[in-house]
Amino acid sequence: MNEILGSLEEIGFTEKEAKTYIALLQLKEAKTGVICKKTDIPSSHIYNILDSLIEKGVVSYKVINNVKIFIPNKPEALNTIYLKKQEDLEEQRKKIKDSIKKLKPISLNTESLSDYKYFEGISGFRAMWLEIDELLKPNSEMIILVSNTEAWEKVNPFYLEHHKKRVKNKVFERMIIPKGKMAEKMAKQRKKIGLFEPRYLDIDNEAEFAVFGNTLMIQYSGEKVPRGFLINDPTFAKSFLSLFNILWKVAKP
Repeated sequence: MNEILGSLEEIGFTEKEAKTYIALLQLKEAKTGVICKKTDIPSSHIYNILDSLIEKGVVSYKVINNVKIFIPNKPEALNTIYLKKQEDLEEQRKKIKDSIKKLKPISLNTESLSDYKYFEGISGFRAMWLEIDELLKPNSEMIILVSNTEAWEKVNPFYLEHHKKRVKNKVFERMIIPKGKMAEKMAKQRKKIGLFEPRYLDIDNEAEFAVFGNTLMIQYSGEKVPRGFLINDPTFAKSFLSLFNILWKVAKP
């Protein structure tokens, strides 16, 4: 019995509706009092339940001496529920299709918001650079303004792996490096890998940024917890690229 109740509930019956319909199938036909006794459902609830079953198409009734006698329709009547759901779904499909049609002009004329991700810690930092390598398009360019090269030591292996993948995809990189003890050494490592042009600038910055395609990367890899953002937004990317090109002109080869 529990299995039958469960099956009926799965197709949209409430527990009390399922009990009432099964009771009527067993009784063949019955007045409300008999149904209440059979199901332990209070008489104050039974009429609403029977009305719902009539609406579902699985119960009907006849009137004898002004008294309603309720009759279960054959189990095949459950197909009407399926057909009704099909009709409702088709109606919903039409409404969704109409909504899409109305919303398309709005979405086309509305500037999209930035898509960004935040990364933290060494593992997050590595994940960010792995994602950067995936996003780089072959035969493209990446520009980057870096921080003091002493801050690179703990993450330099990530960077060297990045440069190898970059060269494999024929991505040229221009880099502005703050002047310092390690600057030329780091630059030589990258020049050796290839497709790399450094320039040096007398600046003291802790954060770094890079631009490739429509993506802007901002990161900090110093003594505190490394962290960074990847922001996919053409406006941000274009603005930081313009800033980089101004600095590139005054930086020394």
